[in-house]
Amino acid sequence: MANLKLSLNGVNYLNIGLMFISLVMAVTFPFELFLFAYAVLGPLHYMTEIGWLHNRNYFALEKRDFIIPTILCTFIGISMLLGLADGWESTKEMMVSLRAGAFGSVLELFDQYSTSFIFLAFTSAIFMVTVKNRYLRYGLILAMIVPAYFLESYKTYQNWFAIFLPTIIHVSLFTALFILFGALKSKSISGYLSFGFYFLCVALIFMFDLDPKKYILSEELYITYQKSTFASLNIGLWEVLAPTSEIKSVEAAGMNLFKFLNLKLVLKIQAFIAFAYTYHYLNWFSKTEIIRWHDVSKSWLAVTGVVWIVSVSLYYYDYRTGLLALFFISMLHVFLEFPLNVQSIIGIGKETLGRFTGGAAVAGSGKK
Repeated sequence: MANLKLSLNGVNYLNIGLMFISLVMAVTFPFELFLFAYAVLGPLHYMTEIGWLHNRNYFALEKRDFIIPTILCTFIGISMLLGLADGWESTKEMMVSLRAGAFGSVLELFDQYSTSFIFLAFTSAIFMVTVKNRYLRYGLILAMIVPAYFLESYKTYQNWFAIFLPTIIHVSLFTALFILFGALKSKSISGYLSFGFYFLCVALIFMFDLDPKKYILSEELYITYQKSTFASLNIGLWEVLAPTSEIKSVEAAGMNLFKFLNLKLVLKIQAFIAFAYTYHYLNWFSKTEIIRWHDVSKSWLAVTGVVWIVSVSLYYYDYRTGLLALFFISMLHVFLEFPLNVQSIIGIGKETLGRFTGGAAVAGSGKK
């Protein structure tokens, strides 16, 4: 037990160091760091986590339930491909014909309700973790189609589920919750320090007086970031964080994306994005001996290695090509992690409640 605590403390202090490194790099190279981390560390993280989740039954009550988020992720992939096919010259005429034919209404469903596929994946995870009766569980999952249908037209719903949940919430909020859950379970001071330092780093990013003149994007970097399609995340976060006067000023000026990305607040947002993604990946790889994500079959490790090499090569060749090729796997690992996210939230609640009830409420909460 003493060696385990020492190991946990060592990992916690290591992660504090990784947070600091990620912070320094993020405020120095906000765009470059993100693009590098997403292309190089991201694919390796997706594959290793999917293998790890598979060996742990995806943290759901029934392993077979992973089929639900996988199907919903497939729907998201189809929706994205349809959007691309509408814009490609080589497939534009075919898509017009398909939409005018018998499959038109089906294709329209994929167009209109892509956000709801994400919403359903997350709400399904709640029931996959909490409802033991299979028929009741599936009934509740199907019932969530009703609110999904009515919520689809709201912009706030679109932003939080289509833009924020699979991106910044996944890499920042859920990462912070994992740190807190680990600290509560181990009752380690180093764990609490790690959790506190994480939020200190985020606060410092928005406190720093970043000078836009020092972050003038080169044309090549700007084009690469455009290809990443992550500008929508910058815009979404900026609309949440920016003062109303600034939003009106930018809208009135008709500012293009290049100038928008050089706004002081947007640079801070980008530094936050770079920090969150980079540390999210580093945190995962730093806990190899704790969670043992490498304890998977040799065949899966071999596939992971091949996918990683091909992925990095594709990103190097063309960032958008790499993004499209990895889209399904990147989204799938987010969907498959939702039950673990739910378990962490529940676990934090139980551990916190246990502090006030003498620990009786947390029996079994650490089992995964």
